[in-house]
Amino acid sequence: MGTRFVATQECPVHPRFKERFVNAGETDTLLIYRSIKNTARVLKNKAAEKILSLEQEGANLEQLMSVMSVRTNPNAYREADVDMTIIGCGQCVELIHNIRSVREVIEDIIQEAQSILDKLNSIKAG
Repeated sequence: MGTRFVATQECPVHPRFKERFVNAGETDTLLIYRSIKNTARVLKNKAAEKILSLEQEGANLEQLMSVMSVRTNPNAYREADVDMTIIGCGQCVELIHNIRSVREVIEDIIQEAQSILDKLNSIKAG
């Protein structure tokens, strides 16, 4: 749910990050940090691909830290550098198609839950 709430109007994240979420498809994420037993799903970009490459080459934690750290581009978030910043997300990112208000997202969740509950109740009654 965190990924969906980042892609809301109220979230103070730069619009470029939100746009990346909206435009992401099912193959636009990577799992990184597996080699240090701290697996994270992130959007596929240059920084994530660099980390994945280093991991495949057997890099140690110190080598990975040189890429993981915001120090490699301290202004990345402020400048919305979506290629040189690790952008964490859930695998549901492909289901985000617009930037909505938090209220709308919550109302959708409630509506979908009610729909599922209605279907389950109809199975139980029938």
